[in-house]
Amino acid sequence: FNTKTGKKGGFVFAGLPYTGDYVIVASMPGAQAYWQSGVKAGRDVDYAIDLMPGDGKRLTLDELKTIMAAQGSG
Repeated sequence: FNTKTGKKGGFVFAGLPYTGDYVIVASMPGAQAYWQSGVKAGRDVDYAIDLMPGDGKRLTLDELKTIMAAQGSG
């Protein structure tokens, strides 16, 4: 599921099934990619995402899986 932020940085994922865990991934030019695992749909939780300076690379699904497995969160 993809989404984009609004002018103030807010985002919503509409239509996600309420079962299972999700991973939020954020990226933008000039920033390091960010991810938050263990996200559950329908919980009305606000997530603050602070991006750090970086190369702006967008992680592929395979890259994210490798990183999460190495960190024990996948």
